[in-house]
Amino acid sequence: QMDHATAEGLYIITQRMDAETGLRDRILRFLARAGVIVDEARIDPDGLLAQVVGANPERAIEAVVEFYRKRGDPDEWIASRILSVQTRKWFVSEFQRSLLNPPASHLFGKITNTMRKGVWKRDTATLKKEMNLGKNDSLRDHMPGLALTYEMIAENVSAYVLAHRHELEFSEADRIVREKSELVGKQAEEMGRILNIDIATGKPLLNDQDDKPESAPDATS
Repeated sequence: QMDHATAEGLYIITQRMDAETGLRDRILRFLARAGVIVDEARIDPDGLLAQVVGANPERAIEAVVEFYRKRGDPDEWIASRILSVQTRKWFVSEFQRSLLNPPASHLFGKITNTMRKGVWKRDTATLKKEMNLGKNDSLRDHMPGLALTYEMIAENVSAYVLAHRHELEFSEADRIVREKSELVGKQAEEMGRILNIDIATGKPLLNDQDDKPESAPDATS
């Protein structure tokens, strides 16, 4: 009779193994390829992922890279995605720290929508709809690398300003993020026209000719 274990069961088993054993690392690499570590880390990033990587954070990066490569994403996009995670953490941290009172959980989504409306003139739900994504899909996991870069700039600049502010009401922090994101949005819009794409979704822009109705036949002909 053969013994079997689910992916989750394998993960639990690794917690009882010596961190220095080669077998433990082989199992962790298998789980990374299967996407288990990434999925669980997305649910509880500070808990599970910290346990998996221990004192070696490179193991976490390798797991994420392997997951996205398996999905077919190019390395340049993966690099942008990993950087966007770190930028997001700083942005959220400074947003939370700058407020007079601890923010309610729904305000994190609200401040993200403020950033996106500033950069793209659309909120998260609208962008997901335009990209045919489900409600629970991660927008950043499907955005083009260039879009991730512009969101990183908006969050980076906003975080920099918020880092120098204290005891703000949410409305004040929201205004700061909106203003800084709108500045980034102007540049993103101009770049989109140059590249002839909607940077947020990666879709081509409609040319002026596409919007014009066909000319009526000349009455004199």
